[in-house]
Amino acid sequence: MKKINFLTDGWGVISRWTLFYAVRLCHLLFRRRQIRSAREYVRLCRRLYPAVFGYEVVDGRLVGTAWNFLSPRVWAIEFSSFKKYWDACAGRPNIIGSDFNPDPQMTFGAWQAGIPASVLKNLIRARKADVILNEQIIGLLKGSRPRLIGAARAARRHSAMSSRLLFSSRALIKLGQLCPELQSVAIDYFRDSHPGDTLMRARDIEWAAVAAAQKQLVADKSGRVRAAMSQRQMDKDVSSRRALRIFGIEDQLELAEKLSPSYPKIPIEYSIGLALGASPSQLSGGVLNRKEAHKWLEEGAPEIVPFLGRNLSQRVECSNIVIMRWLVAVDDRGGLRALFKERTAHGPAGATAKYRFVDRVNELEEIDLINGNRTSVDEAFESAARRNVEEWENINRNNHRVITTLPKYLPPLPEKIFLLDTPAKLVQEGNEMSHCVGGYTKAVEKGDTLIFSVRAEGYRSTLEIVPRDESIEVQSHRGANNDSPPEPCVRAVEKYLED
Repeated sequence: MKKINFLTDGWGVISRWTLFYAVRLCHLLFRRRQIRSAREYVRLCRRLYPAVFGYEVVDGRLVGTAWNFLSPRVWAIEFSSFKKYWDACAGRPNIIGSDFNPDPQMTFGAWQAGIPASVLKNLIRARKADVILNEQIIGLLKGSRPRLIGAARAARRHSAMSSRLLFSSRALIKLGQLCPELQSVAIDYFRDSHPGDTLMRARDIEWAAVAAAQKQLVADKSGRVRAAMSQRQMDKDVSSRRALRIFGIEDQLELAEKLSPSYPKIPIEYSIGLALGASPSQLSGGVLNRKEAHKWLEEGAPEIVPFLGRNLSQRVECSNIVIMRWLVAVDDRGGLRALFKERTAHGPAGATAKYRFVDRVNELEEIDLINGNRTSVDEAFESAARRNVEEWENINRNNHRVITTLPKYLPPLPEKIFLLDTPAKLVQEGNEMSHCVGGYTKAVEKGDTLIFSVRAEGYRSTLEIVPRDESIEVQSHRGANNDSPPEPCVRAVEKYLED
């Protein structure tokens, strides 16, 4: 039987162009149809997945947020996660168009960008979401997330929510980088210098005032400055007199009891702060957690550091809140007795001194707690000693002032022995030999001791000589790391002393 070639024979003659248009027609008839609108996308999702997107299950405005971003099949899988996110950040999740809720499309963008629901909720609660977040959030990169978290942190603080001001997005981001006290200072300064303005921009932040307040916080060790700033610099006298007139009360103690019946012992300024909406933790400057702040106010708001250390097994004087918390943790582990152990320190010219760590607690800083509250007493004070030595060395490393000379009754030094007569030489010797001679500057300057560097046959050691009424006494002769000196150095010193 003869085969028919449809491209060349009889009725089956088909040109190449005819075949091309036939294929094109099939492509147009059977290709996937493009979804052209959010309404069409919602209708398709509900027809394909009625159990997930049904009319009685979810509002169409939430379903349509994924149009142009996710296919209906993927959206059906991911929608439960988005619905939980919406419920977490919306004030009234069942009423989509409520003013208490964020825009659904904006919420979808925040969900895709990985922004926590608490951040979006705080911005909505502070009524700052329209300033910070808009429809462009869909294109947010992950690098923007820390900035939004900082903005939400600033928006939810009491100083921002009670100021009745609007904030630009950049202003909130900048304020979010500050602690609550410094944010309060920045807002108060803006309100004083711009009495008629209701919108605070980033350029309106007075950084000089913030820097001055930060110096006060750093210099303050008692926590009083921080506690005062947490009050948002209220005019306490005017506020108390106004409250007295409102309640018809003559005694401020009675007023405090009226304003805060749960804390009758606290001062009037704290009572006013509670009445204005501040939390107990805010009144403490943010240094106490909720449980601690509640107990603190119940006891009449005493000084915070002694309050934290009131239950220590032994009394310890401390002025730093972080260090006091560490002491409490040490006491809980039973290690507080190490503070009261008597120790001996060896100094220049053979001097010794007895000391206890408990008398030097205020020398500790937060940086010395290398393992946080798990740091032991010895580790903390060793870290403090290293820090003090480093500070001392940084000061004297380039100090080439001559502080001593060789006594006249001593013969000239040989080539192998060198007098360390400047602070810089002492610091260098201490670093290179790994011992504490770098801290002997004051003793050398007063003439209590003489320090020499001995170098013989490629070996090194450090010699300390104490002058005794036109005579000398070898106080110590040490090698590196306070080990025994090398034999060539010992012979060089013996030969010099014989002469």
